[in-house]
Amino acid sequence: MLFEKSRKEPDVAVDIAPAHHSVSDSGDYGSHDLSKTEAQGGHAVMTDGVFGNMDDHSGPNYRAVGKWGALILMTKANLGLGVLALPSVFATLGMVPGILCIVAIQTIIAYCGVVIGSWKMTHPTTHSLADAGGIMGGWIAREFLFLIFFVCDGRSSELEGLVNYRAVGKWGALILMTKANLGLGVLALPSVFATLGMVPGILCIVAIQTIIAYCGVVIGSWKMTHPTTHSLADAGGIMGGWIAREFLFLIFFVFMIFILGSACVGVSTALNAVSSHGACTAVFVAVSAIAGFLLGSIRTLGRISWIGWVGIFFIMASILTLTIAAGVQDRPADAPQAPLPWDKDLKIFAQPTFAAAMSAINNIVFSYGATPMYFGIVSEMRDPRQYAPMMVTSVCSLTVVYLVIGSVVYYYCGQYVASPALGSAGLLMKKVCYGISIPGLLASLTIFTHVCGKTLFVRLMKGSRHLAANTIQHWAAWLGCTAFSVIVGYIIASAIPNFGSIIGLVGALFCPIVCIIPYTFMWWSLNKKGRRLSELTFRKKIAYAVNILFCIIGFFLLGAGTYGAVIDLRKTTSESKPWSCENNSGPY
Repeated sequence: MLFEKSRKEPDVAVDIAPAHHSVSDSGDYGSHDLSKTEAQGGHAVMTDGVFGNMDDHSGPNYRAVGKWGALILMTKANLGLGVLALPSVFATLGMVPGILCIVAIQTIIAYCGVVIGSWKMTHPTTHSLADAGGIMGGWIAREFLFLIFFVCDGRSSELEGLVNYRAVGKWGALILMTKANLGLGVLALPSVFATLGMVPGILCIVAIQTIIAYCGVVIGSWKMTHPTTHSLADAGGIMGGWIAREFLFLIFFVFMIFILGSACVGVSTALNAVSSHGACTAVFVAVSAIAGFLLGSIRTLGRISWIGWVGIFFIMASILTLTIAAGVQDRPADAPQAPLPWDKDLKIFAQPTFAAAMSAINNIVFSYGATPMYFGIVSEMRDPRQYAPMMVTSVCSLTVVYLVIGSVVYYYCGQYVASPALGSAGLLMKKVCYGISIPGLLASLTIFTHVCGKTLFVRLMKGSRHLAANTIQHWAAWLGCTAFSVIVGYIIASAIPNFGSIIGLVGALFCPIVCIIPYTFMWWSLNKKGRRLSELTFRKKIAYAVNILFCIIGFFLLGAGTYGAVIDLRKTTSESKPWSCENNSGPY
């Protein structure tokens, strides 16, 4: 029932497959005409699929390059540094081979240039090599060529002096949603099984996954109904006026700052492990913050979606390496050297204290904590109608990874599992796993920095021409927002340098407010009809009951989870001081 179409049937819970529209969105970043995209093909002589008809003078004429101008541009694009190395080529090959090689390469390049001309006449919407790859080989070829060439795709409007924020395809959205979640949280899940036991750990992960998927579907329905919504705060303003808007904006921004800080802690932990605590932890935290600012200041999600691919690859590689190493190792790093065999103390059902159990559940909630970021992702998608299937695919894939990694590592390490889990496979493999994970952790830091800065930037510049224009004010505001976010995140990371404590606190204090509770009210706003309970259908009553249940669970996680996080924080802060040089990666 959660996947019915609310626009066609008013009695609906949520809208996972909204009706088609020729213009996909009229929100903050403008519209993207889907009818033009879907009706590609044909042979065009005077009309270009990117910049339009050369005789259309209704706007700036970007079809103004003549044949001699094109000749000069193509010649100068090649004639530069390369020609300075040619004399050494002759010195290496000899006169005749050098001449023959140059002529041969020239022939091949001329042939390729002719192919480009033919391709452009047949596919006028092609603006880049990545576009051509997409037409030939689908999304894999497009993303590969996009990554290699490192430019925006052919729909970019930056040539017009604007920033094209509508550049995220469905696969890019899938990667961004998955990578936003897959990173810091998964590293704490084996210790969750150690605290709760195998069966309760599995049940809790599946339960949280179900709630998060429900909330993600609500976001898709809300965005199609309210296309100008760019953030959770915007949704709050529609539901509850300026008070709700300001409250949710503040909570979400602080939440993202804390996640940014936790990402800095994660990177610093990896650097400590790889270098055998080669420098003060405070130095590694500062290095992480600087890297986050440099990478996170890339302006659009479309340009950093490739970082998500890289991040997922390296995080998965490090986790799989850990899992294999845990299975073949003699004993975990923290296990005693004698006697043999060592006691795993595996528990099907553990008996933790209430505070310890809630602290473990906080880690699970944190591992799905990127839900409010989905607003920004769907806002920058070329076709927001593709959001819901990609979101469900992302959440389900995450759950499979979480269950497999968490249960397998716990099975092999037992009570001696570490948090982060990459330290569970012995001192040597600990360095190997952390070394592999560094690009993935940096990818998480990049995405969190970008979204945090983008949230503040859009809030400050919304309604201004400087939001999308390449002006001095635009750049100053954008870099200022990312710098401010990184500085505050650095302060938090330095104040709470313990990995487990900071993600537990974020999972308890912020995640229920920004990841669960508001979406139950959004569902109510989308489905309220003013009818009495007796007039509702049975399916509608079930939908109302599920929504109320999830709302109650959200408030319970907020209260009880905060209690558990505070108890854990008091314990760890007595062992590790703010701005400490103490190693936060464990034994080395």
